[in-house]
Amino acid sequence: MKIQFEGDLDYQNAAISSIINIFEGQEKSIAHFSIQRQDKHLL
Repeated sequence: MKIQFEGDLDYQNAAISSIINIFEGQEKSIAHFSIQRQDKHLL
């Protein structure tokens, strides 16, 4: 699935602003983790 936005649609800009405002003022957190690919033959 690919989500696409058009910058000239007011309702899309309002939705984007709403999501951004949810996180306004939140502290940034750095997570240290890694993801390893598991060879399908090892399952």
